[in-house]
Amino acid sequence: MRAQYDTAKQQLDSQIHEALGDERYYSAYQRGKDQDFHDLSAVVSNFGLPLEKATEVYGMKQTLLTERQKLNTPTPPSRWRKSRRF
Repeated sequence: MRAQYDTAKQQLDSQIHEALGDERYYSAYQRGKDQDFHDLSAVVSNFGLPLEKATEVYGMKQTLLTERQKLNTPTPPSRWRKSRRF
C-alpha cells in the first residue's frame, strides 16, 4: 500500500513539475508545501526583512540536508582500502 502511495506521489510531482515548466516555478511550489518555509517567512516578516531572505535561508537548509544525506550514505570500500586490510 505504501509503495503504491509513493509511486503515485512521484508521478503527481513529475506531472506538476512538467506543467509548471520553469524550475523556479516548481521550486516555489515545493517551498509553498513546506511548513519550514512558512515558518521562515513569518520570522522574516516579523523582522521586516524582504521575503528573498527566507528563500535564501531555505536554500541553505536544502543544501545542508543534501550534504548530510551524502555523508550518511555508506560508500563501498575502494580497491585500495580492500587491499590494505589487515
